[in-house]
Amino acid sequence: RVTEIGPPNGDEVLVQEDGESKNKKQEKGGEFEKIMEALSRRFAYEMAKPTTDCPTCPLISKNGKAYLIINFHANGDVATGGDDIKEIMNRSAGKMYVDVENLYIQHFESNLTRTYRRVGGAFQLKQADMVLEQGEEDTPDGKLIVVRSTVVNYQYSIFILGETRGIRSWTYGDYRYVP
Repeated sequence: RVTEIGPPNGDEVLVQEDGESKNKKQEKGGEFEKIMEALSRRFAYEMAKPTTDCPTCPLISKNGKAYLIINFHANGDVATGGDDIKEIMNRSAGKMYVDVENLYIQHFESNLTRTYRRVGGAFQLKQADMVLEQGEEDTPDGKLIVVRSTVVNYQYSIFILGETRGIRSWTYGDYRYVP
């Protein structure tokens, strides 16, 4: 079993292999940092502002817990290199509810803001809305943050075949815990 512990300065990682400690240099620009950098280039974020629907925004209380609401929208047409997922991300906006106590995204929703077209308009993705819910789950190893549910509503058309609408959903019950 290998356990990695990152120090506050982020330069070294203490690795424990079968109780034996070893130090190794941490690689600069790890996967998490790369993902965060890509997301910060692709999206603009702002705290939700108070409205008549949400007078206490950006902070709300739900089920006895405090959440911070953060809105996001795509930063225009950031280069995608032809990647379809990135093209769709360039057309997305939504909001996140961050659990203030445990610092995780409890609720995430994203909507397609404009149609995505391919092959000269023969394929058109008109709707790609996603809602993701996370929560704490008791496991033999303690509490874990897990994806409780994911729901995707979609609508697309293909020139010859016509229009298709659908909903795909997954829940935590669809998976099993593997220690």
